[in-house]
Amino acid sequence: MDAKPNIMPTMAMKLAPQYGSRGTCSSQFVASYAMPFNAYTKTNSDLEFELEQDETTGMRNKAGVTENTQNAGLHAMDRLVQDLLASQKGLEDEKRKAEQKDAEIARLKGEMGQLQQRECVEDAEQVKELRRLLAFHIKNEEQLARRFRDLQAVNKDLEAQLQAAETALEERNRLFSSLEVARAPEE
Repeated sequence: MDAKPNIMPTMAMKLAPQYGSRGTCSSQFVASYAMPFNAYTKTNSDLEFELEQDETTGMRNKAGVTENTQNAGLHAMDRLVQDLLASQKGLEDEKRKAEQKDAEIARLKGEMGQLQQRECVEDAEQVKELRRLLAFHIKNEEQLARRFRDLQAVNKDLEAQLQAAETALEERNRLFSSLEVARAPEE
């Protein structure tokens, strides 16, 4: 069996863009999931040292989970729980405020109904009073109209009597003046 020549580095250099030095590529080609360089260079002794360090702190790590990631997870969960509790408290406060506003609205509606009812009663009383006054004025108007007609009739009679008295007085004055004229020659 012949060994195949390793042409991968040559192909990679042809595909990758050429920069100042060979073997480097721009950061745009580095994947976000790429592991750091030192992850490939850890030796067995480095891994054993990390394991011993974890055992001395009393933390047992599962499948590459470090204490920092556990603390970060716990911290994140604590923050989520605190946020949840704060939002629940805020929700309860808002519910309480809404209930207070609803109670205030109901109270104001009741007061408004009472005021409207009171105004209606006052308006009804005013209407009754106005009707009574209108009836009184209508009745008085009729009485006054009758009295006026009666007074007009009496006035006509008095005018006729006055006219008759004036004519009688004029007649009498003429008679007196004719008598005086008749008496005056005798003297």
